Amino acid sequence: MRSLITAIALLGAQSSAAPLAAIGSPSVDLGYARYDGTLDSPSGINIFKGIRYAAPPVGNLRFAAPQLPMENRTAPMPATIDCPACPQTRAGRDMPDAYGFTSALGNEDCLYLNVYAPSNSTNLPVFFWIHGGGYGRFSARGLDPTEFLETNGNGFIFVIIQYRLGAFVFLSGENVKADGALNAGPLDMDFALQWVQKHIKSFGGDPARVTVAGESAGGAAVMYQAMAYSGTQNVSLFNNVIAESPWVPAQHNYDDEVHTQAYRDFVEAAGCGNAADTLQCLRNSESELLQHASAKVSEASAFGSFAFLPVTDGSFVVNAISVADADASKSWEGWVGGYGGSNMLKRFHIKTIDGRNYGSIHPS
Repeated sequence: MRSLITAIALLGAQSSAAPLAAIGSPSVDLGYARYDGTLDSPSGINIFKGIRYAAPPVGNLRFAAPQLPMENRTAPMPATIDCPACPQTRAGRDMPDAYGFTSALGNEDCLYLNVYAPSNSTNLPVFFWIHGGGYGRFSARGLDPTEFLETNGNGFIFVIIQYRLGAFVFLSGENVKADGALNAGPLDMDFALQWVQKHIKSFGGDPARVTVAGESAGGAAVMYQAMAYSGTQNVSLFNNVIAESPWVPAQHNYDDEVHTQAYRDFVEAAGCGNAADTLQCLRNSESELLQHASAKVSEASAFGSFAFLPVTDGSFVVNAISVADADASKSWEGWVGGYGGSNMLKRFHIKTIDGRNYGSIHPS
């Protein structure tokens, strides 16, 4: 994350942090819920961990688009500890455990985010971070941007999100198309960006100045957000992007044989192979059973790969990242970075037609 410091100019040079407060614990009222955070006195940063941005994606919300959380205003909720990690699905066969891409049980109720906001923030730009992990691993746990913020004069607000992983997010095929949501992970990210637009002012942030950034699979996820709906989304969720070492595996259509077979394998591993409605059977199944099934199918995939990955769905993801639009007339810019130092940063362009971001990215 430290390597992104050189790109921080994208956040807006005219911003400045207000004087810091050092008294009391911070609280925020988001309308649907109230949260009590903590103040890190040495840095002057208010920290809110485990803020729910979507309803628990369980039961009939499994394999579905994210939904608004239910209202819960009975009492302020503590936002002081890391939220549970999503179920973890390892990479393909023969991947050494030392690489960290191992399966682990998690909690499906994991659509939370963390906010690090300088005390008494007013109209600060926002840095929105998407973690990597091959769309199967990792979480917001242990991601502490305090040093990053301090190095830049506490001049912006940092948001770190979690999103669904493995089969819980990239299960594809005709059944999911008909009665679920393809590419639910990018939809989670989009939903969290919408949350920022609605609520970041409560933390002193400026929703008009949002930089979305990520590393590895998170970096590619940033690029998918830039391409969302071929640029036809009617709201502007961010205005700058940083894609750090984006991991871009082969992308297939949602109903291609590779994903259709992964669906069949997952259904069989979960014990739903003989069900009349296999997707509903999966929704009715115990979480731990599905977590083991996700791991089993992904572990059988090729070395260095994962079984459950982004697909071309004809809606949110219309084209592969590598597809360019030669007819686009204008562009805005972000950065793609690779390991090896700042000299590895490369500019790319997101083309627009009739004033809208069109979804084609041109490495150069």
